[in-house]
Amino acid sequence: MSDEDARQRINAEDARAALISDLATADATTFGGSWYDGATGTQHLQATTAEAADRYAGLAADKGIKTKVHQVEFTQRDLTADMNRLLAGTHPVLGNAARGHAGIDVQANRVVVQPTDADLAGLQGRRASIPDSIAVQPREKDLDVVADACPSRAHCDRPLRSGLEQWKGEQDNRTCSLGFTARDTVNPGRKYVITAGHCGGIGDTFGHYTHEFGKVEEHQNSGDVDALAIRISNPYWLNASFGWIYRPNGDGEPPFAVNARIDSESAMQAGQTVCLTARNSSAGNRCGVLDAVNSSHRGMARVSGLDACRGDSGGGWYRKSDDRRTAYGIHSDSSDGCHTADGVSYFSTLPAVRDALGKEVEIRIS
Repeated sequence: MSDEDARQRINAEDARAALISDLATADATTFGGSWYDGATGTQHLQATTAEAADRYAGLAADKGIKTKVHQVEFTQRDLTADMNRLLAGTHPVLGNAARGHAGIDVQANRVVVQPTDADLAGLQGRRASIPDSIAVQPREKDLDVVADACPSRAHCDRPLRSGLEQWKGEQDNRTCSLGFTARDTVNPGRKYVITAGHCGGIGDTFGHYTHEFGKVEEHQNSGDVDALAIRISNPYWLNASFGWIYRPNGDGEPPFAVNARIDSESAMQAGQTVCLTARNSSAGNRCGVLDAVNSSHRGMARVSGLDACRGDSGGGWYRKSDDRRTAYGIHSDSSDGCHTADGVSYFSTLPAVRDALGKEVEIRIS
């Protein structure tokens, strides 16, 4: 796909996005998901009843959208609920077997789970009890990641990585840090950069090194949310993968993967060690101790033992366990100074950001 073709496709999304958003909200009891075929310019919609399928086709025709509607068994809402239980390890049949390894195959209208070989063998006696909405598959082999040049946080080729330095408006106006890459919760094909809300406003253009991302589409800086969402419209970044964290002193090495994200603040608790990847983490991604999930500072999460610096706003907070990294939040502010003793930092949790902006952080399923 050429850059111009990609830009035209992005610009033509608005009508389709509005239709899908309406269906997902107003017709949640019959809407089975959607996907777009760029080769034919066709918007595919799925409905669980014939009546709904006819209605969807009529709504699309009224908007001048080329559409094909398919009748399926399961709603997107029900599949999403199944996926969340599987990811959390709380599914009544599969339990922990698919924890962290589940996703929705929209066209197949199923939740796909990929247990380890050992867990897969253990499921043999429970196969008959697995709901039809869930498809169990062997886990895919990890693909080798070949990193482009990334000698510093101010100079990285694609893919985008949490903790990079950003610019606003012009390349020499360096401001704030990249939090995480994300997708729209209604239209997953739309990709975003999430950073701190106080770093810019609606319509501002952001970028990194010599390539812009796009413009700010969503913004909030009130209550426990200090975040904004920059729509990625530049094919340079779109034609790459998402869900990465900058690897300090790792030029030539692949970036760290974002293996998971918290979808509820109940997954957080005081005493956990969390780390910040941001502009001033030159010595490595510094870590502190989460001592309040909902602190008195705007209801944000509070971290003791780490005083972030000017320019770190918008950076990504994550928890490292073994060799896995779970995204927790977007950095807002900290004690006066930089890396001072007994300093504290504050961040907006990802569940709060998702609810405010309608964006969820991209993760790498591995």
